[in-house]
Amino acid sequence: MDDVGEFDAAMHAAMDPQREPVGADVVERFIQETSWWHPHTCTTCGHTFRVGDRVRFERATGRVRHLDPVLGCWTGSEGRPAPPSATDVDDLKAFLDGIDDTWRVAGNMPVIAADEDAALLEPPLGGLARQVCLHCAHSFRPGELVVVCPCHPQAPECHYAVHRDPGRGLVCWEKWRPTGVLEVCPVTQRRLTAPAPTGST
Repeated sequence: MDDVGEFDAAMHAAMDPQREPVGADVVERFIQETSWWHPHTCTTCGHTFRVGDRVRFERATGRVRHLDPVLGCWTGSEGRPAPPSATDVDDLKAFLDGIDDTWRVAGNMPVIAADEDAALLEPPLGGLARQVCLHCAHSFRPGELVVVCPCHPQAPECHYAVHRDPGRGLVCWEKWRPTGVLEVCPVTQRRLTAPAPTGST
C-alpha cells in the first residue's frame, strides 16, 4: 500500500472507530454519524447508508455493502440470520399499532407502506438514484410508512414522498412540516395556500 492508500485507510479508521480484529481485511461494522460512507449510496443495492446499518467493509477495495438481506446486497456466504419468532413479530406489530394510535399524523395525512407505491422502491436505473425522502434524503425501504405526494395525498399527482414511520424512528413528516400544512409544493415550487394577510391598508 502506498502513502496515499495508508493515509486514506487511517482517515477512514479515525472517522469510524470500532473494535475489530487486528489485521482483518474484511470487517463488519455498524454505520455511525462519523462513518465516512454514512451519507452516501451503496454501489450494490443503491440504498443510502443510514446510522445503525450493519455493513461489510473490504479494506483492499474500499467497498462497503449492506448486510441486511432485505436490501438486496446479501450474497448468502455470510450465513443468513435466523428469522424472528412469531411472538417477536406479534409484539412488534402491537408496538407499532400502539404508536400509530397514540401519535396521530400531523394534518391527518394518509399514510401508506412504501411497498404500495412501486415507484418508491424501484432500483436505480441508468445511473439515476433511487427515490429519496423529501426531508431526510434517505432511500425508501420495504415496509416503511410514508406520505406520498404531500400536496395532494388523497389523490397523488406524483411519486415524491416523505417518511412518517415513528415506530422506526422516521418522523420526517413532523420534522419537515410540524403543523401538517404545506404552503409550497417542494417539486414544482407552486404556492398551495394563499399568503396570510399582512394587515389592512
